[in-house]
Amino acid sequence: VLGTAPAYGPLLLACRFTESIVTGVSVTYSLVSVGIKSLTMRWVEKDTASGQAIQHQFSGAYGTATFIYNSGEYPRIDFEFQGIYSQPTDIAFTAATYANQGLAVEVNSTNTPLVTINSVACCMSEFEVALNNDLIHSNRAGCSEKFSMTGSNPEGRIQVEDKLIASQNFWTLAESDLTYPIVVGHTGGPVGTRSTVTVGKADIYEPSFATLDNGTRFINLPFAPISTDGTSEMSIAYT
Repeated sequence: VLGTAPAYGPLLLACRFTESIVTGVSVTYSLVSVGIKSLTMRWVEKDTASGQAIQHQFSGAYGTATFIYNSGEYPRIDFEFQGIYSQPTDIAFTAATYANQGLAVEVNSTNTPLVTINSVACCMSEFEVALNNDLIHSNRAGCSEKFSMTGSNPEGRIQVEDKLIASQNFWTLAESDLTYPIVVGHTGGPVGTRSTVTVGKADIYEPSFATLDNGTRFINLPFAPISTDGTSEMSIAYT
């Protein structure tokens, strides 16, 4: 449903995002530097012999995330979390329920019609951007054990088909001291599968060549998402 947060929304909040919902229209996740939410995570494993379950839990957890859009694959988010582990307990087993999550559609020309670097359309093979949040464990005398998020060092990479210099000069972008917007719009599928990742200011560096199976020459463009306030390196919108 448009304007409904995905079921994994709480995971994004614990990775330094804030959630903005426009009912019936969109859900947008943007980065923050204060007020970052932690979460409690539980893993429930059914005991087939008794019909009961064993619950594992950790709390006060923070994480980091990598957003990956590779052609021919489903888009995905790789999460990593750290929190305070609790001893497992026996609980009554209840069946899982699934809601607020559409079936994925693969990254291709139909489902991912929008890819731009500096507002110029590109043919993309691979894209990823990682937050690389810094998570620190503290267990000092006289206070509670905890994890904290102390900073981040985001980085990314996009692989696109090479072009004539007249169309777009990737080498000039890499040599320049300026930053450039990168947008990947996975917006061609049905409602519940559409997302747009925006890196507002990407510092592109060290381009290199890659040749795909069909002999087409592509170019790898590593980049560092830049923010002057620590909150605008990237955003993701579901529409």
